[in-house]
Amino acid sequence: MKIEVSVGEVIDKLSILELKLEKIKQESKLKEIQKELNELQDICSIYKSNYYYHILKHINEEIWENTDRIKSLKVDNDEFSVIANCIFELNQKRFRIKNIFNMLYQSELNEQKSYAELCCRVIINDNEEIYRKLPEINHLILTYDIVFFEEKFCEKIKQLIHSPLIRFDDTFEISNIIHINKYIITETDKKTYEYTPLIYSSGGLLGDFIHQLSVINEKYLETGKKGILYISPHVEFRFGIQQTYQDTYEMVINQEYILEYKIYNNESVDYNLSSWRTHPIMKTNANWYHIFKHTYNIEWGTHPWLKPLCTSDKSYDYLNNTVLINTTPTRGIEIINVNFKQLYETYGSSIMFITNNVNHYEQFKQTCDIDIQLLYVESLYDTLNMIANCKLFIGGLSAYLTLAHALHTVNHMVGRSTITNSEDYSKITLLDTYIPTIRYTLN
Repeated sequence: MKIEVSVGEVIDKLSILELKLEKIKQESKLKEIQKELNELQDICSIYKSNYYYHILKHINEEIWENTDRIKSLKVDNDEFSVIANCIFELNQKRFRIKNIFNMLYQSELNEQKSYAELCCRVIINDNEEIYRKLPEINHLILTYDIVFFEEKFCEKIKQLIHSPLIRFDDTFEISNIIHINKYIITETDKKTYEYTPLIYSSGGLLGDFIHQLSVINEKYLETGKKGILYISPHVEFRFGIQQTYQDTYEMVINQEYILEYKIYNNESVDYNLSSWRTHPIMKTNANWYHIFKHTYNIEWGTHPWLKPLCTSDKSYDYLNNTVLINTTPTRGIEIINVNFKQLYETYGSSIMFITNNVNHYEQFKQTCDIDIQLLYVESLYDTLNMIANCKLFIGGLSAYLTLAHALHTVNHMVGRSTITNSEDYSKITLLDTYIPTIRYTLN
C-alpha cells in the first residue's frame, strides 16, 4: 500500500533516515533503514542539493540530540523545560522548511498548523549589509512564518534568497521590527546558515592570479556563496607557491568573498581558475572580460575585487595626490605613449616610482632621463594600500597594474615599441567599458 504525502514530508523523512543510518549501530535496524532509504533515494535526489535540505537535516539532528538529553531528565528538573522549549522551537523551524519545500515544488498536499503566523519586519541599511548578514537573514526566515523587507531591496534579496516566506511591503503594519545590524546569532549558527561555499583553485603568474580573483568576487555577488581558494602550482609562480602564498595571504583572506585560503593538495574543486588558458576563446584576440565571461559565465571586473587593508589607517593619505609609476624591463624597453619627462615637469615631486626592485627604478630613470623619487615597497600589503590611495597609477603589464585594475584605481597602461607578447596586450584592450577607471590616453 502506498500513501500520498506532501513533498516536505517525504524530504523530512529522508533526512531522518539518513540520520538514523549515521547514528544507529544495530545491524538488523540498519538493514530496515536502508530498505526505506532505497525507496526514497531516487524520488528525492533532486531535493538533496537544495540549501534547505542541509538546514533540515541539521535541525532534525538537533531535535534528535535534545530528545536524547530530555529522556534522561525528570520533569521537575530545571533543564527539562529549557530543552522542551528548544525542541518546540526546532520543530517550528522544521515545519517552516517543510512548508518551503511544499511551496517551491508545488506540492499537492500541504501540512497546516493551527496557531497564528509569527511575522517580523527586517530593517536593512544597504545591499552590502545583505551580503554581510546572509546567515542572520536565513536564520530569521526560519524563526518566523513570514518575514517582511522593504521593497527597494526586493531585487537583491530575491537574487540571493530563494524562500517563499519573504514579503516586500512597506505599508503593512508590523509591531515586531528587527534591525539586521543588531541581530546576533552564535558562531555555530552562522556556519549552519551560511551558504555552502564554492571551491576554487588558482595558479600563477601573480598578475593572472590577481585577475582570477574577480571570478570569485562576481560569483559571490551573484549567489552569496563565499569561496574557498586553493593556490595551485599547476601554473607556476615566479617565486614559488610557498612564498607567493605567504606574500598574498593577508591580501586574499581579508576579502569579503573569501572564506578560506589554502595551498592546493589535490582537493576537488568547483572551478579551476586557470582553465581559461585552454578555452577555445584563447585562439582569438579576446580581452580579459570576454575570456572570463566565456570560461566562467561572469561579468568580469565589473565590481572592484580587491579592497585596501587599511581603511581606517591614515598613514597612506600622503599619496592621495600622487601619481605612481611602475615599469619592468621584462615587457620591453622603449615607452612610446607616455612622455614621462613632460609629466615630471608638470607634477614634479607628486610623481613617484613604486617597486620592490631597485634595478627596475634605475633602469626607468636611465631610459626616461628623469630623476623621480623612489617609493620602495617590501610587502604586497603596502603595495595594495599605496595603489589604493594614489591619484593615478601608470604602469606596464605586471602585478602592479593588475592591482590597480582590481582596486578600480584610475590607471593608465604604458605602451611600448618592443612588445614581448602581443597576446598579453590584447587581453587588456577595450576594458574601459567594464572597468571605468582604466585610461588609454592621458589628458
